[in-house]
Amino acid sequence: MRWIPLTITAYLLVLCQGTLAKAITISGLAIGPVGPDLMAIAVVFVALVVSDITDAMIAGWIFGMALDIAAYGGLGLPTVIGPMSIAYALGAAGVFSIRGAFFRNKTGPQIVIALIFCVFSHLLWVTLQ
Repeated sequence: MRWIPLTITAYLLVLCQGTLAKAITISGLAIGPVGPDLMAIAVVFVALVVSDITDAMIAGWIFGMALDIAAYGGLGLPTVIGPMSIAYALGAAGVFSIRGAFFRNKTGPQIVIALIFCVFSHLLWVTLQ
């Protein structure tokens, strides 16, 4: 796996997540803001194409750590680093483990896998917070 381009991609996705995705996020719903999670899409894609579970977990950890570093607590509040990186690494391992049961080249199963990943990783992230 090429780790330097992956790290640069994580940085660019954090920038896009913070700017472009915030513009199309719907806030004001009872469940909270709803919007695209570009980092989760990237982790699911990497977990579907890598050949080793270790590479999937390290890639998930890199994307999660980039998200943890970028998601600051606010002015005067501490930044918690680690919960999202752990959740993304475990979620990437889960996606890698179940990818054989799905058609990886079809869009529908990829959406289902991404939904499962988002529910699992965000639930784990909230639990670890």
